[in-house]
Amino acid sequence: MKLLYTLLITFITTLTFAQSYTASGKIVDKNDDNIIGANVILGNAVDSLFRAISTNKYGNFKLENVPQGRYNLKISYIGFKTYYQEVVVRGNVDFGFIVIETDNIKLEEVEVVEQVLTVVQKEDTTEINANAFKTNPDATAEDLIKKMPGVTSINGKISAQGEEVKEVLVDGRPFFGNDPNAALKTLPAEVVEKIQVYDKESEQSQLTGVSDGQTTKTINIITKKNMRSGEFGKVYAGYGYEDRYAAGGNINFFKNARRISLIVQTNNVNQQNFSNDDLLGVMGSSGRGRRGGGRGPGGGSSDFLVNAQNGITTTHALGVNYSDKWGEKLNVSGSYFFNMSDNDSRQNLARTFLNDANDFNQVYTENDSSQSRNMNHRANLRLDYKFDDYKSLTIEPRLSIQQNVGSQTIFGQNIASSDLLNSTDYNFTSDLAAINLNGRVSYRQRFEKRGRSFSISLNSGYNENTGNSELLSRNNYFTNIAFSDTLDQNADLDNNGWNVSARVMYTEPISEKAVLYIDYNASIKRTSSDKETYDFEETTQDYSAFNTPLSNGFVSDYLTQRAGLGIRFGDRRKMMAIAGLGVQWSELTNELIYPIEDNISRSFVNLIPFVMVRKNFSKSENLRFFYRTNTNPPSISQLQNVIDNSNPLQLQTGNPDLEQEVQHRLSLRYNKTNTEKSSIFYAMISADFRQNYIGNSTFVARQDTLLADGIVLGRGGQLITPVNLKGYFRTNGFMTYGIPIKKLKTNLNFNISASYTTQPGLIREIENVANTATAGIGITLSSNISEKVDFTLTSMSNLNNSTNTANGFATTQYFNQTSTGVLNLILGEHWVFRTDLIHNYYDGLSDGFNQNYFLWNVSLGRKFLKDNRGDLRFKVYDLLNQNTSISRNVTPAYIEDIQTVVLQRYVMAIFTYNIRHFGEAPKKEERRKSRW
Repeated sequence: MKLLYTLLITFITTLTFAQSYTASGKIVDKNDDNIIGANVILGNAVDSLFRAISTNKYGNFKLENVPQGRYNLKISYIGFKTYYQEVVVRGNVDFGFIVIETDNIKLEEVEVVEQVLTVVQKEDTTEINANAFKTNPDATAEDLIKKMPGVTSINGKISAQGEEVKEVLVDGRPFFGNDPNAALKTLPAEVVEKIQVYDKESEQSQLTGVSDGQTTKTINIITKKNMRSGEFGKVYAGYGYEDRYAAGGNINFFKNARRISLIVQTNNVNQQNFSNDDLLGVMGSSGRGRRGGGRGPGGGSSDFLVNAQNGITTTHALGVNYSDKWGEKLNVSGSYFFNMSDNDSRQNLARTFLNDANDFNQVYTENDSSQSRNMNHRANLRLDYKFDDYKSLTIEPRLSIQQNVGSQTIFGQNIASSDLLNSTDYNFTSDLAAINLNGRVSYRQRFEKRGRSFSISLNSGYNENTGNSELLSRNNYFTNIAFSDTLDQNADLDNNGWNVSARVMYTEPISEKAVLYIDYNASIKRTSSDKETYDFEETTQDYSAFNTPLSNGFVSDYLTQRAGLGIRFGDRRKMMAIAGLGVQWSELTNELIYPIEDNISRSFVNLIPFVMVRKNFSKSENLRFFYRTNTNPPSISQLQNVIDNSNPLQLQTGNPDLEQEVQHRLSLRYNKTNTEKSSIFYAMISADFRQNYIGNSTFVARQDTLLADGIVLGRGGQLITPVNLKGYFRTNGFMTYGIPIKKLKTNLNFNISASYTTQPGLIREIENVANTATAGIGITLSSNISEKVDFTLTSMSNLNNSTNTANGFATTQYFNQTSTGVLNLILGEHWVFRTDLIHNYYDGLSDGFNQNYFLWNVSLGRKFLKDNRGDLRFKVYDLLNQNTSISRNVTPAYIEDIQTVVLQRYVMAIFTYNIRHFGEAPKKEERRKSRW
């Protein structure tokens, strides 16, 4: 029996003490020796005076300054028999353990009914109660949060309050590094007690207590206390028609602070585990990258940092996560990932160039087929050491090792006014490797004077990218005199770089509600690139002819120093504001090594202001405003002035004269929660303005053009160069409202969004500004009926309108609507039926790219084994065999539509075994020991 609390009783006495005496003792339960709290009354047997004595939370009691005499001791507590004892006091008394017996009192049955509060607002944190949402027994945390107000899921990406979720914590601690999906797909919904949504401040802000405006949309999963010790997860294996397979699982070992999670998967049905940061890409050496597109079906396991590749992917992956508290001072967390994928992608592209009104209308079409194998190791570790209540140290190293081998075959052609200008048929292969190592060490010290603190943070990193590529291209030009040529080249690439930075901050209180802060930041970053290109030599039958125009050696140094001064004032409970101003000096030095030697050096001085205001109208309503400025230096690929001819019809080169970009960002956010109605309202508007915006200058050849060093750009071909431009501006807004509909036992989530972007570019040295406006509306209706009836209906509609100044403000417009219905039914005790139907509609795209199709998945399964832990299910993916993927990209130079081949219909039988074993509560003896 567990009774632990403190009972304070008023001390009453009318005695005048002539001597000092003490008495002490402990009150215990006769049945289990559990120390309890109780009312202890000491009454004077002669004068009928009494005294009340306080007991602490362990049932210890102490009598002080009691005169000599005969007393009656009375101990009473609800549920126990009253204890009486006659006491003679002649000096100090030690009662030892006083045993009281349980009193069996029969009580009438009492039922307490209370409505679960769906949403509670705690300052900047929106807390959502998981018990207010009903999901099926097999649901994951991801299935759960999709039902919650303000949370949406599009193409596997979770967004909350209009922003993509970048990090998911479990009980406030990192889980699988900064992977936002691993926790959601790994944790079953039944272990979740609450979901917290908030903007996590940067590490520097957390160290100093002074916000710098850099926040990350974060979800914190709070688990149920009785499920923080145990083993849970699932394993599965499936096989289907045409050798489709999927196997894997996840298992979690939780024991209080120690948590170990293991995730494995192997499949050829597009369950992927990649992010763009983890993929060198088949075109990594040229910097072209891979274009976006759709993804295949979602997975039954964790997607470590999901940003799926195009096409069809076979994946083999392993992930391990560990977190624990070593002693009272050290928190440890770390994770390791391994993944290997084989990707097969095919795309069709149509790109319409935005030339001026008098120019010929030009279209570029492309058929792309590529294959690649990517292998990746990634590890991270975090050590948080707390010396005492005032000093702490954080050490955080990260390592990533990658290998990529790929090939790409493309047939492309330029057409103007129905005339074929030129075409290319080429094959590009690459073999690349990369290593990235970085780390951070942060020390923070607070002082006894509240608000005074000192912090220092050191960051460093090293990266190396090496490899080689081969290009075999056959190009045809249809000018007045048709001709063709062949490129047969081999290139070696060596890119590497390092960086070191340090930041020091000191805060000092200047009044009860104001704190002054001073900070200094210094950093240096060096990047170098060495690309050597060789042509095939007929005489020697090898790649021995050095191609000077396509080779380049380049080193870039970027040095910055910034000093700032600011003030934080106000009350966090009502209104708080931070205002600061920094002065930044930076120097960008570019050294060209070959084919020519040159040095370019430029210095910049910028004012870096920052303002943050937070107004709390109440505990459930607040308003926040941010404004900040930062600088972005050009990348090494943007600076390196070597021509990339991997696609001879679309040449690219760098620009060593680029200046740094200065970005101004501001946002206004409003949040209100109504606990009585369980509703949530969130609205946000933001703006982004950039000085010296790094855009593109696109030169479209109207006739065969000789570039520098004898490189020919055929008629209709393009040369793309990065340049600094004026006029970039973007603003976007988002609003969401969520409320339960009690009569229908459902939850309604409604959101609208809008954005407007002004993006400048150059076409044949003529400025073109692409003005793009978008508007979207979405609605989600999710069931809250029971665990056996679970459905979610979602519809998202988006309208996109673009105008371009270069072609007389010609307007292009397209509309996209995606509607999804998901139904889960548990029939009887064992049968499970699941179906999801997705409808995609596109209108206004290029000829042949408009789409109107359904993606329908159906499965029927039976649960068996003890507690229905086993599940055998038959699944049909894309029952109608209509799945496809299209996307549109709008730039100041062109508008392009892309269609990607994706995974279509297959049938699979899948067996799943769910692991659920949660530890029992500590035994009575253990509980008693733990309190001591």
